[in-house]
Amino acid sequence: MGVTSPLFAELWAIYIGLKVAWDNGFEYVQVQSDCLEAVRLLQDHNLVGNNLSLVRAIDSYRNKCWATELIWIPRAANKPADSLAKCVDSLHPAISILEEPPDFLLPLLAADTSVSPS
Repeated sequence: MGVTSPLFAELWAIYIGLKVAWDNGFEYVQVQSDCLEAVRLLQDHNLVGNNLSLVRAIDSYRNKCWATELIWIPRAANKPADSLAKCVDSLHPAISILEEPPDFLLPLLAADTSVSPS
C-alpha cells in the first residue's frame, strides 16, 4: 500500500475485505476493526457527502444486497487477528484466503473462544 496513515491502511483493509467477501458470495459479513476512528467514520449516517472517495466506496459496498455489520473491538481483545496481521510481509503484500487457520494461531483461537463475554 505504500506509506499511508493508520486510518487509511484500515480503511483499505476494510474495503478489500468487503470486496473479497462480496466476490465470494457471502451474505452476512461482520467487520471487526480496532481503529475506532475508522469505525466512527463509516458509521456516520451522512457518508454520501464524505470527501473521502474510499469511505464512499466502502459505503457503496455495504449498501449492496447483503448484511454487513461494523464493530469496534480493542486490539487486546482480538489477539488472533492482531497476531495474523503482524505476520504479513509488508514488502510483498498479497491477499490470502485461508481455508484453515495456521498452526501458530490455534492456541490463540482456543484461548479467544474460551473467554466468556462480559
